[in-house]
Amino acid sequence: MTTWSLSSGSGSGSGSDDPIAHRGKTALHIAAERGNSQIVKFLLANDVYVDVPDWRGRTALHYAAGGAHADIVAQLLAEGADPEARDHDGRSPLHAAADAECEPIIRLLAKEGADLNAAIGVGAHGGCHSEETGDVLDMMDT
Repeated sequence: MTTWSLSSGSGSGSGSDDPIAHRGKTALHIAAERGNSQIVKFLLANDVYVDVPDWRGRTALHYAAGGAHADIVAQLLAEGADPEARDHDGRSPLHAAADAECEPIIRLLAKEGADLNAAIGVGAHGGCHSEETGDVLDMMDT
């Protein structure tokens, strides 16, 4: 089953056609979400597609950022993960990191080019000024 999962998430860009994956999640999504850096490292070494979206449009980077797994965020970014990837609600990994109140990940994503002024969907402002995390732009100045 591991071999099948590896091939289904490799380079295709879809991943949601995987009948074994839970709600379109690949092994990479699950490992990133659970903070299992060894599995993430193994999967990346076997050329899985780093930006494959799940059924909600979320990538492994969304899950790692939302789970406050800075080591995995760094691994994914080093393999070319898109820090500006948007899910179906318009949320980026930066929004997930802001929701998790994870300053190291916010800084890492900003360093990699994440838009600190990103908005979520139509009319809603992103996590960069959320009540839960305070003003991320002010934090970046410190």
